[in-house]
Order: sequence, then structure tokens, then C-alpha cells
Amino acid sequence: MQSGIAFDLHIANLATDGQIVQLARDAADDTLDKDPELALPENSILRSELLQQASKSVDWSRIS
Repeated sequence: MQSGIAFDLHIANLATDGQIVQLARDAADDTLDKDPELALPENSILRSELLQQASKSVDWSRIS
């Protein structure tokens, strides 16, 4: 809400969401095993998003 955009953000609960977290991890591992550079066309959006996130600088000094 700090940005002024209303959205309903949920944090994963490992006690109740462990299975979906594991499924996501397995899917990510499988994708990277098959295409470590994310060069295949079906992984282009993922590669683009990861590169965009990696280029952002995070200022952790304001977290208390």
C-alpha cells in the first residue's frame, strides 16, 4: 500500500503451502536442467524478467 496501489499480498506459509512451494521449486529445477541459459523461446519471458530483476538495485538500509 506504500506505493498507493491496492493489492492483496500474501506471504507463503510453509506449514500450509509447502506442497505448492515444492512444486514451484521442482518446476524451476526442471526448467534450468533442460535450459540452463533460458535460451529456448518458451523461456524468453522468464529470462527477460530475471534479467530485469537482477538489474535492479535494492537498498536494504531502510529495513528495520
